[in-house]
Formats: sequence, C-alpha cells, structure tokens
Amino acid sequence: MNTHLSKIKQTAIATSIAAVIAGAGSVHAQGTAVVLEEVIVTAERRSESVQDIGLSISAFSGDGLLDAGVYDVSRLAALVPGVNYSFAGNDAKFNVRGANSTNTFSDNGSIVGTYVDGVYKPRASQTTAAFYDIQRVEFLKGPQGTLYGRNTFAGAMNVWTNKPDLDGVSGGLEVGYSRFNTARMEAVINYPVSDNFGLRVAGYTESGDGYIENTAGPNLGVPDDKAIRISALWQAGDDVDVLLRYSSIKKDGASAGIFGYTNICANVTEQGITDHNGSEKRCDSSRLGSNGTPEFKDPWTISQDYAPDDEYGEDSFALTVTWDTGPVAITSITSYTDFVNNLQFDFDYSAANYSLGGFDEYSESYTQELQFTSNYDSALQWTGGLYLSKDETRFSFNIVNTRLDDDSGVEWVTGPDGNDYQLFYPGTPILNNIYNLDGAWADNQILETDTKGIYGQLEYSVTDSLRLVAGARYSDEEKELSAGGSLYYGGAISIVPGMSGVQDPNTPEITDARDVFVFDYSEGLEAKESWDNTSWKAAVEYDLNDGSMLYAVGSTGFLSGSMSPYGGTTDPQESEMFEAGIKSIFLDGSLKFNLAAYYTEYTNLLTQEQRQVGDIVSTVSINGGDIQATGLELDTQYVVNNWTLDLRAAWLDAEFGTYGQTYPYQLLDGEAVGFVDVDGETPGWSPEFTLFLGGSYLFELGNGGTLTPRLQVYYSDEFGTSNLYAPDKNQIQPSYTKTDFSLTWRSANDQYSLQAFIENIENEAVLGRGNNGGTDNIQTSFLYPQNYGLRFKVSW
Repeated sequence: MNTHLSKIKQTAIATSIAAVIAGAGSVHAQGTAVVLEEVIVTAERRSESVQDIGLSISAFSGDGLLDAGVYDVSRLAALVPGVNYSFAGNDAKFNVRGANSTNTFSDNGSIVGTYVDGVYKPRASQTTAAFYDIQRVEFLKGPQGTLYGRNTFAGAMNVWTNKPDLDGVSGGLEVGYSRFNTARMEAVINYPVSDNFGLRVAGYTESGDGYIENTAGPNLGVPDDKAIRISALWQAGDDVDVLLRYSSIKKDGASAGIFGYTNICANVTEQGITDHNGSEKRCDSSRLGSNGTPEFKDPWTISQDYAPDDEYGEDSFALTVTWDTGPVAITSITSYTDFVNNLQFDFDYSAANYSLGGFDEYSESYTQELQFTSNYDSALQWTGGLYLSKDETRFSFNIVNTRLDDDSGVEWVTGPDGNDYQLFYPGTPILNNIYNLDGAWADNQILETDTKGIYGQLEYSVTDSLRLVAGARYSDEEKELSAGGSLYYGGAISIVPGMSGVQDPNTPEITDARDVFVFDYSEGLEAKESWDNTSWKAAVEYDLNDGSMLYAVGSTGFLSGSMSPYGGTTDPQESEMFEAGIKSIFLDGSLKFNLAAYYTEYTNLLTQEQRQVGDIVSTVSINGGDIQATGLELDTQYVVNNWTLDLRAAWLDAEFGTYGQTYPYQLLDGEAVGFVDVDGETPGWSPEFTLFLGGSYLFELGNGGTLTPRLQVYYSDEFGTSNLYAPDKNQIQPSYTKTDFSLTWRSANDQYSLQAFIENIENEAVLGRGNNGGTDNIQTSFLYPQNYGLRFKVSW
C-alpha cells in the first residue's frame, strides 16, 4: 500500500503543477473571435456545463460525434481518455481505468452502466444500437454508485436523443456509402402539430456485405439493421412536459462470432505441448472435427460452413414527465423494454460440418424512477430520488456435435514433470457424414432481478468560490434463478425424442442447434439471493477564477453478485475512487485544459474458471480478487483562427493484487497448473499510455460554403486481451496507431454537407477479446479494418 500512496502523491503533485501552469496561462490570454462549443449535460441530474462539474466527464454533442466520425460505440473510446473498447458477438465491452467488462454473458453485467434517455440498459448488447439522431453523449469515469446505482461500478454512459422541437417543421436526411458495400441512411422529421404538441420521427437502415470474408459460407460482420424512434412531446401546462418515446431496433445480419470469430496462433514447447511461454508457434486449428483448417494468415478472413443470421430486436417505451413546481423540479421516468439477442455460430471454426451452437438471451425490463431537484436560489442545493426496476431474463448456451470425429491420430507425450500430455494437433478429422448427436449439450437459466434504490446528494456553497458535495445511495437487489441446468444438471434439458444418436443419412440438415433440445421449465435448479449496499460520494470544488476550477472527489460503486446454475453465487464487486483535477477554459474561451489524477481500488472482482461439465469444458464466474489503478488523464482543445486542435492522453498504472485466474494451457514453464495467482500483473485492456491528436482547419469559400480537412491519430501502448489469463503472450496486442482523415464541405447556409473519409489508414488489426476453447485453441476477434467512403447530408 505504501507504493500506491507514493503514486498518489506523485499524481497529486503533477496535478498541482499543471494547475499553476494553467493559471499563469490565463494571465496572458490572447484575443480571438473563435470560442469552444459549450456542452450542457445532466450528469448530476441537473442541467449544467460539463466544465462546472467536479468529475471526469467526456461530453460530445451530436454534431461533434459526426465530425469525429463516431457512428457507434466502437469509435467512442478513442475520444475518451482512460477508456478502451473490445467486443464479443453483439456485446460492447468498455474497459475503464484498469477494470474490464470481459465477461458480460449470462448474469454478468457491464462495469459501465449505459443509459439511453435516462433508462438503464441491463444487457451489454443493448449498448450498440442507440446511436442515431443523438443530441449528446456523456461518459462519466469512475464509480457512479450514488446518483446512478445499477452497474456503474467503473463509470456510466448517458446517450441522449433529440426530442421534438415545437418551434417549427424541420428534418434531415443523411446517406453514406463505405467499404464492404456498406450503405447507411438516416432520416429525421420534426413536426409541431400545435403550439404545445409536437412529433419527431427518426430512423436508420444499414446493410452491407460484411467485413469478415468467409471462403466456405456467408460472410460475418454483416450489417442488416433498421431502427425507428417516435417521440411525442406535450406541454401540458407552463410547468409540465410529457415526453413519450417508442423505439424499435432490429438487426438481422451476422455478427462477428460469439466468443471470437477466428482462431489465432498458440505457443507450444519443443515437444508440442501448449505453454504460453513455449518457444514455438502452432497456427492451425485444434478444434475437434475441424480437419485441420488452414494456417491463420488474415485477421479478417475465415473458412466456416455454418454462418447463420442473428436474431436481435429491441422494442422499448419510455415516458418522461417533468413538473416544475417552483421550489422543486420533479421528473418521473417510466420504461418498458422487450429485448432478444440470439447468436448462432460455427464452433469447429472450420469448413467441416461438425459442431454448431449459440447463445440466446431474452429480457423484459420495467423501470420507474422519481427524481426531485431543488430549484431555488440558495447556498444549499440538493437532488434526491427513488428507483425501482424488475428484469426477467432467460439465457441459454448450446452446442451440438452433428457427426463423429476420428481421434485415433491424437498423440500423447511424457512432459518434463513425468505426466502425459496431449500434443497440439491439427483438429481431428470427421469419421463419416452420418448424423450422430450424442455430443449435444445445453444449459438454460431464467433469472428475475428486482432492484430498489433511494439516493440523495447535497451541494453547499461555503463561499462564492468554494463548494462542498456529499451524497449517498442505498441499493437492494434480489435475484431468483430457476430452471437452470444442462444435460448434466437437474434434467431441465433433454434431446428431442428420436434425435439422439441419429444414424439415418436422410435426416434433414440441422440449421439451428436449438431445434435439438427440449427445455423443461418445471425441473432444474432453483436459487434465491439478495444483496444490499450503501454507496457514497464526497467532493470539494474551488473556483480559481471564472474559467478555472480545482476539485477533489471520492466515490464508491457496487455490482451485485452473479448467479449461475453450476457456478454458485458470487459476492458483490465493489470499487472506491479518489480523484483530484482541474477544469479550465482560457484565452478568451479558446482553450480547454482538463487534467485529472486518480487512484481506484476494485475488490471482489469476478474472474472466470473453466470447469469440466460432462464432456464439455464450461466457463463459470467466481470472485477472483482485487485491482489497484493509478492514473493521469489529460483532455485539451484549442480553437483559434479557424484551427481546431485536440490533445487527449492517459497514463495508467494498473496491477492485480491477490487475484486468481484460470491458466488455460497444459503447461506453464514446464509445469502443470490450473488456477494461478496473477498478483502484480497488469490487467487486460490497460495500456500504460494512450494518446489522441486531432487537427482541423476551416477554409472559408464565401458563398461556396466551407471546406474542412481533419486529421486524427490515436496511439496505444500494448495490452493483453485474454479474458482468462491476463499475461497470456498469445493474446497481447502490440502498441499501434490508427490514423483517420476526412474532408468535409458544407454549404454557406449549412443546409448541405458532403464528407469523404478514410479510417484506420494503417489497416491495423487490433485484437478485441480472446477466449480459450477446450482443445487449447485461442478464439478471438479483431476490431474493424480500414474503412473509407462518402457521406452526404441535407437538412431543413
């Protein structure tokens, strides 16, 4: 702990020095006609400038996101210092300040709570679908347990969409065409029906050929999306607004796998036994029944016979009522969401017809929140609220081996410890083409979650320059698990009669693994558990002058325990953060300078353990241990003489305390190990240093409008991407850069715009999230390759 205290002192000193430098800069302010865009946020449940909140918040307007080429969450991380992004299937996995969201399947939530128009989204796969007709995005870093509560263990992301405008008819259309024959169209129409009632309809469609070429079947990473959002605003009186939103999102394309869409090379010893420190590499697939797929060469090329379309859909209603009573503003947010995300995948990762399966999740969510905010002139301001939610979610994971494989060629060798080990082999061949389903396996879980919360936060202005903030939240969460199990647990699932051990060559082709199983909800395991927690926040803010503020804040976060039918119940995860920083606007509003130093401790973090369940190696969640993280984050922007210059940087020193992880290979430096302590190692997705540089210049063309070239470069140090064993050398992402360039023309009246762009000029293949299969194969994904295209927009 002394080492970490020393680091805290170092970061505190660095922050103080930066504050002195920034303060000196304000004395020498230079006049300029160009000012920064002010983003108004509601991160603290009241409208205020992001620069006036003593907390690390990155906020972007809808136009600002489009200028930076951000159309989905995958590109947002480059703009937010201290945040890394990965994915698995449809799940967005944000990694913040040393903590990661590697496991978001089943009863495992993201460490970053996502809210769309104030409504919490319980599934990580719901994070990827709301980016259209956006007003702004707010990314809050650090625990947000007080005002937000649910699963804001390391941060929160607020996505706010545009609501109806009663001032007049308006609308817009944007069309884009990019690499991989990808076409996207977004449209919006705003219509005030009367002086106090208005409608807004927005939607988008996107289709394409897919960025993952499949030489044996349909491509993966194929967009086939459509969404519509209808918003109705009624000003029921001078002080009451009623806003109803309905949203429907459908995705029928093929995602980029579940755990990963491709296999990569594995290290082996000279004997051929898998060992992440092995001196040799094997790049062919070891998956059963794969017949030894070709050596891995291209991150975005696969050879898989089974690549069905996914089933993804979300229908949601949200009713927001705001009432300004005078001294108190009252907000009620009521929501209902029906969500489905079914993914099927080729589990032999090859052109052979052997193993198929998938992961399904269905969720119904109800939420109700009441917010009360002071609305009068006083030194004491306050916010309070009540929160209720009820989720019913079903998860199912299934695999079917459709044919028998021939494992007679598998070789064994005596290892250095005298035990026998299996040599890495190029996947077993299929014995024949006759169906045999005795390798079928599945589980099924139905989970009901009831959450209750009460919270409050006070802000007291001691003087015009000094403010004190204190808040707390009490949360109670109850979970009930039923009908959980597998073929090896409880009898809740069985094979469809007549399909077990099929020997009839005329059996119809199986195109969906779920067709093989019968789910019996009257049998299986049952479990019930509840957790409660009190999260707190304390902060002090001091205004150096009209444009500069120093702050210090401490806060905590909480994630309830996780339940599994064959993994038991875990203890809650908790986080505690201390942060100090400066927020400044200098040089007559042309320079933003924000710097933060923090120390965060995460305790009782979940890890994944691989267990043998019948003939299947299953991954379950257990409490693994702790992480400590210290860091500095810089966010600056300078706008002068038609130039806009951005500099964002993050330094992170994160390491595990006592922390157990599954070692997924046969040997570790010549010895057989299972569950290992990674104390002192760096957690995954935690590069020591990241840097974002951006620059644009506005050329004025008179009545011809404007022309703006923009160049932005993102650099990252190396980091690990294994969800099981963080130091795994097979899954290290080396340091890299990604460079984007765009050229945007806008008409003089700003009604029309045309943009040409190229993203990831280097065509850098960045690892997403790695997983290890039961035959020591490494399943992984790569982020998007180089992209280029055109976007045209018209608005009125």
